[in-house]
Amino acid sequence: RNDPLVILTISGLILTGGLGFVVWSDLLLKKFRFSRLNFHSKTVLQATVILLTVPTVMFTLSENNGALAGLTNGEKVLNALFLAVTPRTAGFSNIDLAGLSAAGKVLMTVLMMIGAAPGSTGGGLKITTAAVLFATVRTWMKGGTGANIPLGLGLMAIGALSLGSVATVGWD
Repeated sequence: RNDPLVILTISGLILTGGLGFVVWSDLLLKKFRFSRLNFHSKTVLQATVILLTVPTVMFTLSENNGALAGLTNGEKVLNALFLAVTPRTAGFSNIDLAGLSAAGKVLMTVLMMIGAAPGSTGGGLKITTAAVLFATVRTWMKGGTGANIPLGLGLMAIGALSLGSVATVGWD
């Protein structure tokens, strides 16, 4: 809980497995030059950064006086980072999850549903599906301008989210 070496090592390994073989192959073939990566790899990497930073900030803020209480500010951010990394693939925890606030539990559930990248060692709806959902909703909110997501692809992503939600929440 308080050892940065352990938390960062485990987080790094989880992220490595969660990116997927296609992304790693592309990164190695293109010598880690982001501008030369294919669209899939760029989407996965950008979404991974967003799915690390936004939940880390959200966990830090929502659990500041809750599950992360009693830790230094650095330990809070480190443990919040771990909370942002693990639900999408590994499911490890470094704090008592029963102590999470309602907002923290909802955030953790959303991260579990999103999961990892296609072709990775993790499950979930996949990062790319979440990116398509986000782009579709953003395009619809702008009145049809913005990302050029085909309607069929957006509807498939919405269908996957709907089925995943029913499977997660259940019929009751």
